[in-house]
Amino acid sequence: MTVYYLFIGVLLILGSVCMIAWPQAVWRATRGWRYANPDEVRLSAAHMTWTRISGAVGVVMGVVLIFYTFR
Repeated sequence: MTVYYLFIGVLLILGSVCMIAWPQAVWRATRGWRYANPDEVRLSAAHMTWTRISGAVGVVMGVVLIFYTFR
């Protein structure tokens, strides 16, 4: 079970870092495919900020999960 927690923690950190570094690319990969021309959709500053905050929470959760694995 510890390998599972470690694997999930690392995946959570990697995905969350992508959310922090490239919020528009994450939007394009998860929701942008619904639009015929996603390049013309302009994301709001609130959406970009919320994505980055969610990514930061995900990093914290991933670190906690990894520390929980090695307790």
